[in-house]
Amino acid sequence: MPHHDRPESAAGPPPDSLTVDRRRLDGVEVLTVAGEVDLLTVDDLAAALTPQAEHAEHHGATVLDLTAVTFLDSGGINTILRASRDADSAGTRLLVVADLETDTDTVGRPLRLSGADSLLSIVPTVAAAALSRIHRR
Repeated sequence: MPHHDRPESAAGPPPDSLTVDRRRLDGVEVLTVAGEVDLLTVDDLAAALTPQAEHAEHHGATVLDLTAVTFLDSGGINTILRASRDADSAGTRLLVVADLETDTDTVGRPLRLSGADSLLSIVPTVAAAALSRIHRR
């Protein structure tokens, strides 16, 4: 049985699709991910993150904004963890935007339950990510 039963909306992408919007904001690469990160879409997320790791020296910090993600499975969490390790190895940083405070958050909750929240640099907003980049710990 699929994990979603929402009807497809004419105004947006199909419910099981994933979109990644890439933009620069104050000298930081921001990847805004929307939709479901699961077995069907995790390769799309990995592909979007791969150029960041390969060219990290040119980009500095990368912000991965997951606030529009509607589902996150273990494959997605592992992909994000790999991207974070790759960024660290390249001498840069992956900052993940997610809500860790709300118990029902579709991203923050699985990150907390899996323990990934202790391995990632997580910030509540893209603006906080820009400040975190400036005040690197």
